[in-house]
Amino acid sequence: MSKGPRNSITGADGVRMYQWLPATASPETFDWLFAHGLPIDPVEVLSVTSVKALCGEAIYLVQWKLNNIADAATGMRKEKRIGPRGGVKEVRVSDEYPGEFVRRMVASGGEQGKLDAARAWLKETADNPRAMAAVRGTLVHEAIELGISRDRISDEYVESAFTRLSTRDRNATHGGVGSQDVLFVQNCMANYWDMRASVPIVILAREVQVWNLTVGYAGTADVLLWVLADDWSQYTPDFVVAMQKLADKGLITQAAIDSAGGAVVLGDWKTSADVHTDNVVQVHAYLGTEFAATDGVIDLRLTEMIRKAKEAAIVHIRPDGWAIYFVDFTQPVMYAFLGSVAFARFLAMYKEPDRLFTRALKGHAE
Repeated sequence: MSKGPRNSITGADGVRMYQWLPATASPETFDWLFAHGLPIDPVEVLSVTSVKALCGEAIYLVQWKLNNIADAATGMRKEKRIGPRGGVKEVRVSDEYPGEFVRRMVASGGEQGKLDAARAWLKETADNPRAMAAVRGTLVHEAIELGISRDRISDEYVESAFTRLSTRDRNATHGGVGSQDVLFVQNCMANYWDMRASVPIVILAREVQVWNLTVGYAGTADVLLWVLADDWSQYTPDFVVAMQKLADKGLITQAAIDSAGGAVVLGDWKTSADVHTDNVVQVHAYLGTEFAATDGVIDLRLTEMIRKAKEAAIVHIRPDGWAIYFVDFTQPVMYAFLGSVAFARFLAMYKEPDRLFTRALKGHAE
């Protein structure tokens, strides 16, 4: 077993479970659970990301992996090059001809052990682009969480942030970070701060752990936002700054939001090249939870906000721009996720089909 996010355990099979252990020192937690008819006993529930993984990868991701394998097999690789102003250009770069995979195959002389090694190299190399994209996304996430300005993101900062990644993530990059990665983080953060200057939003909480004990899942949402009223002209920059200072101290309440205008929106940072339908499903899953809690203690202030929120946002931060895609909380999308939870729990319970067999007939030809 390996540790994942706080209050979670990730098994050897990669399935992550959140452990709900209500704190005995928090009578407010038990009172809230009793009042809402929820269980008070410890329980393990699937993570939102593991629900997605158990049900199978999205077709666009499967196609992307196949393309990576084809590139590695033919001695090609696709690079994202970041311009000084944040422009992103994808190019395919040819390695020395013939490519390394072909050279490994020829050098194997048909020996099984060397062929196995060439196959393993191809499989690992084909996953490198995904690993590097994930590392870049993690570096941007951390910079957002820490509120790092673009001018503070130097080679040294990115290299230092890289050392804070897990050993697995560091090893997956095969060589660490380079100038292109620095440019990616720098320009993403430039666009993040441009978004903050352009849109009057207040960050209410970061890394919000949310739970749905009735359905049986939990997860960690990136951010809880207060998006101010549509008439942005009524808010001065000083007002937004003042509200952010209060929010950083946990002093903003739902009543204060109702009084000032605007709405609470559950958000998810995305740095991937594209936004996909499953991103919409993911934020629905977070928004459809019953309460926010950490270490078995329910946060009543954040819980009130999440239960009242009717909107989520995918906040897309890229080196060449930013976008906020708002989605209303709707039953069809939530039902789609709930179906996935049922299927994922079934697959987690029956990893092998043996217990589902009622009887079996076997034989063999002489």
